[in-house]
Amino acid sequence: MKQFIALVSFFFVPLNALAQDHYLWLKLSENRVILNATWRGMEGDSLQLLSGGKSLFVPIEEIEQIRVMREGSIVEGAAVGAGIGLAVGMVAGFLARPVRDQNRTMETSALYIGIVGGIIGSVAGSLRDMEQAVPLEGKSVAEKRETIGKLIAAP
Repeated sequence: MKQFIALVSFFFVPLNALAQDHYLWLKLSENRVILNATWRGMEGDSLQLLSGGKSLFVPIEEIEQIRVMREGSIVEGAAVGAGIGLAVGMVAGFLARPVRDQNRTMETSALYIGIVGGIIGSVAGSLRDMEQAVPLEGKSVAEKRETIGKLIAAP
């Protein structure tokens, strides 16, 4: 029963309290690439990033492609998947009868199915945010700035 209470209490943590940092992958002119940079803001015609513990200012005019990845999607997917798995597990737990060799109760059945739902949900949640790189080549600095702003603001 303690396991069941701990699992249920996890779902009362507000999902919007999860970290929503934006991680960027940038392809720059002259075949330069910045991987796994953390978004810090836009100042003038430069992006302010944090990469490898160093603050970087990247001129927007040098960006040819950008991909935005959001932290927290795996946790959100796991929470949704485990929630659905828990609900199905409750129904299955009520209908389950103890097997001769295994003495399963409603709580353990719900817990097992909740864990499987969490794993499936985490995979689905992580795939949801695997966005394609957005090409910015040939756009003006103002167009690039607008596109990047929309990408960062998107949920």
